[in-house]
Amino acid sequence: GETALRASADGEAWDVLVTDIVLPGMSGIELATHLRTRHPKLPVLYVSGYADHDTRQRGLVDGARLLRKPYRPDDLCRQVADLLGATSEPSPE
Repeated sequence: GETALRASADGEAWDVLVTDIVLPGMSGIELATHLRTRHPKLPVLYVSGYADHDTRQRGLVDGARLLRKPYRPDDLCRQVADLLGATSEPSPE
């Protein structure tokens, strides 16, 4: 989380943030909250192995998505494409 904050402060721009909720040092929720202060429209996708109900009570940033573990690579691709407003399905690789 802290490395991502430093990268953002150094001017790196991202199209989307994909983060686990549980990270060393700070949570993915804290990371997303900090990044959203700098980039209010940054799409956020959280991944978590915790139950949906427990996770939603943690205070996810507005408009964020949650992808439960375990997930398939195509599930991740679909979620990211949807957050980015893609009009077509990602191609399987």
